Amino acid sequence: LPPVRAFWSLTLYGADRYFAPNALNRYALGDRSPGLRYGPGRSLRILVQHRPPRASQRSNWLPAPNGRFLLYLRLYEPKPAAVDGRWQPPRITRTR
Repeated sequence: LPPVRAFWSLTLYGADRYFAPNALNRYALGDRSPGLRYGPGRSLRILVQHRPPRASQRSNWLPAPNGRFLLYLRLYEPKPAAVDGRWQPPRITRTR
């Protein structure tokens, strides 16, 4: 998870740089998002996809448009590891 003193968020924008409309009206997920499901060792998997995932994964779903989009990871009051590059965001893995 991002090393921060305050909070972090992952926000999705459409190619036009505005929030991408979606049925959940959900445009970001972060450590303040209610209901996030963490894995072993507080790992976190966020699903960024157009089609809804199965019900058990929907709390970690960031709905994406069917096309191009932009993702922004914001760290509020980042700790030194994030500022000096010792911490790097996890890779985004494209699956089909």
